[in-house]
Amino acid sequence: MISKPRGQMQPFTIRDVETIRTKLTATGSMRDLALFEVAISTALRASDVTGLRVRDVTDGAARLNDGARVRQRKTGNVVTVPLSPRARDALAVLIADQKLAGDAFLFQRQDQGGKGQRITTETFAKLVKRWADLAGYTDTSKFSGHSTRRTRAAYLYDQSKDIANVAKLLGHSSVANAMHYLNIGNDDALALARRYEM
Repeated sequence: MISKPRGQMQPFTIRDVETIRTKLTATGSMRDLALFEVAISTALRASDVTGLRVRDVTDGAARLNDGARVRQRKTGNVVTVPLSPRARDALAVLIADQKLAGDAFLFQRQDQGGKGQRITTETFAKLVKRWADLAGYTDTSKFSGHSTRRTRAAYLYDQSKDIANVAKLLGHSSVANAMHYLNIGNDDALALARRYEM
């Protein structure tokens, strides 16, 4: 796994992801399980994940899509993000159970006065810390909403070493931005170039 530079939030490991899935499934928290799966699957920023509506992930016949096109709030870039089978399964249960219509937010507040309103990015950040706790971390200060975004990106880079496509997935305008985001230094890039010389 890529080392975590100072100041950047820690991604979850594959083992963490499995532990969190198991524990969220056991608690029966459909919203939180769907939110976790979508956040990991899409690698979207917290503001984009929390703003997703049913229509963003379904077709005209209310069937779940393989992915979604999302205009990122921070950059204005439109990115196509994947929805893993696990994310689609969790969303199907959430949408059916909550009887969510096309314009409804997927991840809604659960308090009395918040019915129909999306969760805030602050609530999302608190949930990520709770997930870190479920994974067994005693110091959850290293985790935030960015942790789910970095989880997928770090895993894909570790598996493929394809920084250009990871940059596209993240919606970064340059490979250099993605390298900085994942803390991939020039030494790593040079080692990769040497390994695959022509």
